[in-house]
Amino acid sequence: MSENLKRTIGARLKVARTAKGLTQEKLAESIGKTEETVSNIERGKSLPSIETMLDICMALGLELGDLFAQAARPVSGVRAQAEAAAIHLIRLLGDDDLGIAVKQLEALAARRMR
Repeated sequence: MSENLKRTIGARLKVARTAKGLTQEKLAESIGKTEETVSNIERGKSLPSIETMLDICMALGLELGDLFAQAARPVSGVRAQAEAAAIHLIRLLGDDDLGIAVKQLEALAARRMR
């Protein structure tokens, strides 16, 4: 199994869990797993079964597809977590604020391309 896939899914789950204000212990309780299991998933040490992923997604209000979107491309753990946090924040924005955020990202990207 791709280490990148495990790391990316773990980072996305951690961002969603912390955004919901849940501890690993509370999430583990709600899905009938141990805190160690949740920790191992978030750290990219293990990949849960589809059933466990569905349970986690339901507990966190995620779509299963959110965990896999672009997860196969290689990224560092830090980048995976930052991207997951950015996606979460984007979903909280209204249309006008999202337009502003896109313009800011375009400006940053253009600066890097120089």
